[in-house]
Amino acid sequence: MSQVFFEPSTNSVIDFVGEDGLSELMRQNLDQIRERRKAEIIVISSEEAVKRCCDAAVEAPSEITREEFIDWLECLPPVKWRRGINSESFMIIEARTYNVRQICVRIGKRYFGMVDYDTLEHDEIVAKVRQTIPGV
Repeated sequence: MSQVFFEPSTNSVIDFVGEDGLSELMRQNLDQIRERRKAEIIVISSEEAVKRCCDAAVEAPSEITREEFIDWLECLPPVKWRRGINSESFMIIEARTYNVRQICVRIGKRYFGMVDYDTLEHDEIVAKVRQTIPGV
């Protein structure tokens, strides 16, 4: 499992930790990186860094206009375009980061946008909107 130097305040990977404990690019240890960056830097697994970056990119559902929904639908080919009873959802093909994407949802005659993991299924997306937005 690879490790990285990570800056929690910006959710940024600074560099990979080499076998000798030094950063791969600058060849600095943890204290030197903290001094250079003037920030808290921690060492975590690359998997944890990806999770933190993805979690930080997630945005709660918010209402959008029908025109915005159509614009998102027509800008690039949609991914996971699904329909349910009186609802539909799709994801934008380009990821925001790793497996986090813009998601558009129609429930009845109302439209919503959110940013979340592309592992969500249509029913989960609709449920998230209903949990977040009153009266949906």
